[in-house]
Amino acid sequence: MGFNSINILKLIYDGPEISSVYWPSPDPGFNVFAFGRISYNGSRISAFNDLGVFNSSDGLNFTVIDIGLGIRRRLTLDSDGNLRLYSLNESTGLWSISWQAISQPCNIHGICGRNGICIHGDKPECSCPLVMS
Repeated sequence: MGFNSINILKLIYDGPEISSVYWPSPDPGFNVFAFGRISYNGSRISAFNDLGVFNSSDGLNFTVIDIGLGIRRRLTLDSDGNLRLYSLNESTGLWSISWQAISQPCNIHGICGRNGICIHGDKPECSCPLVMS
């Protein structure tokens, strides 16, 4: 996770052979600027406050679903490559997801490995491509 050369916050897959941006979507039809993000702002700052509001100097802003003071939260880049914000339920001691960057896990680069195919569903499933002869 980091800012690119024009100060847009992004997630990058940085593998041994290739590197690619996978959030925000690099799809040519997706325009980060259409969502109010700005570039060349002169700073690279992002912060998460006690209420549950995230603000970034590129205009990426979000509020968690359980906004309020007194809730313990953590922002984590999980092992699957998705950036998630968790809130702690003090009574159960369990962490729950209150925001995530990528809502569809199949859109996370490399989720199914080098040649795997991700099948969308409640839980993503990985499949191998079939070779027809």
